[in-house]
Amino acid sequence: MSISPGGTADSADERGDAPAVLAALGVDRSAVVRSLYAACLLLTIVGGVAEWLWDDGGWKYRFVQLNGEANLPTWYSTSQLSLAAVLAWVCGSFGRLRGLSGGWAWRIVAAALAFVSLDEVGQVHERVSTYADRWLATGGPDWWAWTIPYGTAGVLGAFLLRSWWRSLPTPTRRSFLVGAVVFASGAIGLELAEAAFASTEEYEFIPVTMTVVEEAFEMFAVAYVIGALLAHIDGVSRLTIGGVPRADIA
Repeated sequence: MSISPGGTADSADERGDAPAVLAALGVDRSAVVRSLYAACLLLTIVGGVAEWLWDDGGWKYRFVQLNGEANLPTWYSTSQLSLAAVLAWVCGSFGRLRGLSGGWAWRIVAAALAFVSLDEVGQVHERVSTYADRWLATGGPDWWAWTIPYGTAGVLGAFLLRSWWRSLPTPTRRSFLVGAVVFASGAIGLELAEAAFASTEEYEFIPVTMTVVEEAFEMFAVAYVIGALLAHIDGVSRLTIGGVPRADIA
């Protein structure tokens, strides 16, 4: 690797002509994302059928129940979130190698995704709900009280990361916004709607449908963000050493 007297890069990597890392590794980003979407759709359909038509409490129902614990949808969601956390960390590492700032923000994003992954399998928010309901005296079903501390943490996190988010390439920035809005709409918005229906004693078809949509929103949102992270990794791998982006990721 050498730099010409005029400060221009002589190597292919410095000119921004380095091959995309995913292609070099033989990873087809589109195929990965399509596979994730297909798995999300299959789990949503099977889980929806179980919720609407198969609610007999048997092991088959529990194994595919979208809002259950230690079952197929939970393991899948945990795996997706874990993959997203790893990719976020990789984004920060690639950026640091390419001379970009914001590595601290990528680590926060990776840590947040890892926490949500652990929460998915460990049902941490259910324990938080118990304490939150006790401290805040929310009234009604106590299983939704977790949305208050979690929602507050999400707003504070968004405020902390706002400058970093604005510095991202436009496609990455838009994809993160869409993914966050869809995920929050499912995880928090529909959770609150379910609580409202439960308090009116109409806790049947509509709330069950909300549960299916909620879990689908969460799974598809994470799959969408994984696609955005893979695209960002590909883009950053094409950057020059000086951090100047190529036109295709600007």
